[in-house]
Amino acid sequence: MTAGRPPRSRPANPWEWLTRDPLISTERDVATADDVAVVQEFFADRLPASWTAWVTECGAPSGYGRSLLGLGRRTTDVPADAPEDVLDVLMLLRLTEPGFGIDLLPLEVLPDRQLHCLSVGPAGRGTVVLVDLDRPELRVRAASNLRNFLSQWQQDLRAIAMAVTEYHGHPDNTEADTLLRPDEWSTRRLCSQDVVVALLQTRHNRDTNEHDVAVCATATLSSFAEGAPARWAMTTILVESYQAGGSLAVNFVRRTRIAGESGYHPFRIESRRQSVPLALAEWARSRGIALAERSGRWDHETGERLLVAATRLPDSLRALLPSSGVAPAAVCAAVATQTWPALDAEVVLRRACAPAAVLTGAIPVTDRLRYLADQQVVRGAMMLSTLHRHLQRGDQPSASDDDDTVRSIEVDFGVARNLPGRDATAAPVAFSAVDGGPVAADWPVLAGPAPSAHRRLVVRTLAVDADLLAVVGPAALRECHLGEVLLVPADASARHGDLTDFLAAADRAGICVLAAPDFTTTMDVAIARRLDRARMTRQ
Repeated sequence: MTAGRPPRSRPANPWEWLTRDPLISTERDVATADDVAVVQEFFADRLPASWTAWVTECGAPSGYGRSLLGLGRRTTDVPADAPEDVLDVLMLLRLTEPGFGIDLLPLEVLPDRQLHCLSVGPAGRGTVVLVDLDRPELRVRAASNLRNFLSQWQQDLRAIAMAVTEYHGHPDNTEADTLLRPDEWSTRRLCSQDVVVALLQTRHNRDTNEHDVAVCATATLSSFAEGAPARWAMTTILVESYQAGGSLAVNFVRRTRIAGESGYHPFRIESRRQSVPLALAEWARSRGIALAERSGRWDHETGERLLVAATRLPDSLRALLPSSGVAPAAVCAAVATQTWPALDAEVVLRRACAPAAVLTGAIPVTDRLRYLADQQVVRGAMMLSTLHRHLQRGDQPSASDDDDTVRSIEVDFGVARNLPGRDATAAPVAFSAVDGGPVAADWPVLAGPAPSAHRRLVVRTLAVDADLLAVVGPAALRECHLGEVLLVPADASARHGDLTDFLAAADRAGICVLAAPDFTTTMDVAIARRLDRARMTRQ
């Protein structure tokens, strides 16, 4: 301790930051030590001290339609219309819900028979989890401790208030119905079907060339993996920042009215720094990225690391980014917006001469030879992606791309090292099922033996027109090994009679020639649209 400096005194009420929030109303008739002791009996004196301090200081906070369960005083003259408290709910759950864990203390009752509960058992002691009474065995962590949960709960209320009224409070209630000027702010919900996953309010700040976030509230859902809503919100914010043409630096601000002589001005606003939302900070921490929550921002380098971590990339593509020569943000934004599917982006990075130009749509159409070379790379990528989706569906031809029942198929680009002077677009790619089962493509076989169902399907692509296929096909066959599949466009099936020599050579070599479902003309139209979209992705 420094000499002459008095010791710091702890605040009398550690929850003062919650009780003084004007958006939150608290029950002043708080519990006593005797009331807490009644609850303690249900958990063999294992209640965390943080919960005890909270219910004896804060009562039952509520605001904007959400309320937490407090602990009322256990007296004999309790009014009949008194709200349920934590003890009432706890006893009701233990009597009527046999699957409700005996280590759970309810904190908040939610719609659809869900609750936020505090875990007081040995496993996960002190964490806050989301519990679905219809699936009591499933628990989704909502916060690492009670204080973080309450802080996130408070941030969510502020976010809802900002999104609904576009301002926080009016001491004089002047012009309370007048909304703030949008100043190019965009407010929207991120939804999965009819479920709201996150609420955002953002803008691109032209003065700083950075992104500002005024509202970021994420839900905890039992139907989503832990941290999935935060990852989705993080991806959306950072992709927006990239598309706006600025850096990936993000500032979290609170929009407030500017006071004037006659009260708060209805149109003049200012942005004040607020903390990084706890849900985003915890998600980043779980990925090994530390955020300074109180600073209310992160810089471009941190934003790039967050975007790489948040975007759903295959491990092979993620490992390729540092040595690809392409800005990771460009790849992640292309994949996140589905301008380039992840497999297509990886093929472009591995096989294109100028992958950055392809992914950003900067291929010069006037340079015909270069355009055709890159076009062939993208054709091959699209054929491999189509095959990948086909193998994922397996024997379920009606399954959609986002169906949870599709098989997980791994793609391996490291089958053989591409030698100097060899055509990189014809390098082999292996497909195998994660479940270890056999994989096979039931597309039309033009020559050679039909690909049998093996655990590993090795494929080479020859994405050229039928006229060129007759010329370059024999050379491609010489590169293939026995048991591999040569995948060609549907043109070959339509021009079968013009490829007699090539197909006969494939039969003699024992190489399977498989026809993909897409024609080169169809793929070229799709490629042109994709390049146009990529060109306009970043403003």
